[in-house]
Amino acid sequence: MGYVPKEAWVINLAIEIEISPKPFFSDGQLVQHYREIEKLHS
Repeated sequence: MGYVPKEAWVINLAIEIEISPKPFFSDGQLVQHYREIEKLHS
């Protein structure tokens, strides 16, 4: 119970980027953001 499929949080990340008021993340920032979220969900 409580297991979130990786696909779900990847989709959430994509939505977060889509609605972000900032210019689109550079590759480096995107990777860093992805890793931070991955830590929260690991």
